[in-house]
Amino acid sequence: MSSKNSQKSNLLTEMRDIMRRLHYSIHTEKTYFNWVVKYVHFYKMQEREVLFVQPEKKARLRFANRTYRAMKL
Repeated sequence: MSSKNSQKSNLLTEMRDIMRRLHYSIHTEKTYFNWVVKYVHFYKMQEREVLFVQPEKKARLRFANRTYRAMKL
């Protein structure tokens, strides 16, 4: 099994375990599972860390975007 598939499998296994521990409906679990699979495929994610963007990085990106738009006016 390739590392990409094993990382995805680990993520989905962890997600499933957490949802079961929190007593989510099996239908909700399947729906979330499918969303994650589609999201990973759409963005061609190679690493699990890509899913978790740091809050300070988000803030810097928002600030840069606002600054750029202000400069264009």
